[in-house]
Amino acid sequence: MLGRSLLTAATALLLASPAVANDCASDVRQIDQVLSEEPQLPTEELLRIEQLRNQGAELCSAGRIVQASILLEEAKARLGMI
Repeated sequence: MLGRSLLTAATALLLASPAVANDCASDVRQIDQVLSEEPQLPTEELLRIEQLRNQGAELCSAGRIVQASILLEEAKARLGMI
Protein backbone atom coordinates (compact mmCIF):
# COMPACT_ATOMS: atom_id res chain seq x y z
CA MET A 1 0.00 0.00 0.00
CA LEU A 2 2.77 2.45 0.95
CA GLY A 3 4.75 1.42 -2.13
CA ARG A 4 1.80 2.16 -4.38
CA SER A 5 1.36 5.60 -2.76
CA LEU A 6 5.04 6.41 -3.27
CA LEU A 7 4.87 5.28 -6.88
CA THR A 8 1.80 7.43 -7.49
CA ALA A 9 3.46 10.46 -5.90
CA ALA A 10 6.67 9.95 -7.89
CA THR A 11 4.72 9.62 -11.13
CA ALA A 12 2.77 12.80 -10.41
CA LEU A 13 5.98 14.65 -9.68
CA LEU A 14 7.61 13.49 -12.91
CA LEU A 15 4.58 14.48 -14.96
CA ALA A 16 4.41 17.88 -13.28
CA SER A 17 8.13 18.66 -13.70
CA PRO A 18 7.86 20.11 -17.23
CA ALA A 19 5.04 22.40 -16.11
CA VAL A 20 7.04 23.54 -13.10
CA ALA A 21 10.09 24.09 -15.30
CA ASN A 22 7.98 26.34 -17.52
CA ASP A 23 6.94 28.30 -14.43
CA CYS A 24 10.61 28.58 -13.55
CA ALA A 25 11.45 30.02 -16.97
CA SER A 26 8.43 32.31 -16.68
CA ASP A 27 9.72 33.59 -13.34
CA VAL A 28 13.09 34.37 -14.93
CA ARG A 29 11.37 36.30 -17.74
CA GLN A 30 9.25 38.24 -15.24
CA ILE A 31 12.31 39.16 -13.19
CA ASP A 32 14.14 40.23 -16.35
CA GLN A 33 11.20 42.44 -17.31
CA VAL A 34 11.19 44.23 -13.96
CA LEU A 35 14.99 44.60 -14.00
CA SER A 36 14.81 46.10 -17.51
CA GLU A 37 12.61 48.85 -16.07
CA GLU A 38 15.57 49.92 -13.89
CA PRO A 39 13.91 49.74 -10.46
CA GLN A 40 15.02 52.34 -7.92
CA LEU A 41 16.90 50.07 -5.53
CA PRO A 42 20.36 50.30 -4.01
CA THR A 43 23.13 48.88 -6.20
CA GLU A 44 23.91 46.16 -3.67
CA GLU A 45 20.28 45.02 -3.69
CA LEU A 46 20.16 44.94 -7.49
CA LEU A 47 23.36 42.89 -7.56
CA ARG A 48 21.88 40.42 -5.06
CA ILE A 49 18.68 40.15 -7.11
CA GLU A 50 20.68 39.50 -10.28
CA GLN A 51 22.71 36.88 -8.44
CA LEU A 52 19.53 35.15 -7.24
CA ARG A 53 18.08 35.33 -10.75
CA ASN A 54 21.21 33.88 -12.36
CA GLN A 55 21.55 31.07 -9.82
CA GLY A 56 17.84 30.30 -10.16
CA ALA A 57 18.10 30.17 -13.94
CA GLU A 58 21.09 27.82 -13.75
CA LEU A 59 19.30 25.51 -11.31
CA CYS A 60 16.19 25.57 -13.50
CA SER A 61 18.24 24.56 -16.54
CA ALA A 62 19.83 21.77 -14.51
CA GLY A 63 16.41 20.43 -13.55
CA ARG A 64 16.72 21.45 -9.90
CA ILE A 65 13.34 23.14 -9.98
CA VAL A 66 12.57 23.32 -6.26
CA GLN A 67 15.89 24.99 -5.46
CA ALA A 68 15.48 27.32 -8.44
CA SER A 69 11.99 28.32 -7.37
CA ILE A 70 13.19 29.25 -3.89
CA LEU A 71 15.85 31.59 -5.28
CA LEU A 72 13.56 33.06 -7.92
CA GLU A 73 10.81 33.71 -5.37
CA GLU A 74 13.32 35.55 -3.19
CA ALA A 75 14.40 37.67 -6.16
CA LYS A 76 10.76 38.46 -6.94
CA ALA A 77 10.09 39.39 -3.31
CA ARG A 78 13.11 41.72 -3.25
CA LEU A 79 11.76 43.40 -6.38
CA GLY A 80 8.35 43.82 -4.75
CA MET A 81 6.67 41.49 -7.24
CA ILE A 82 5.03 39.38 -4.54
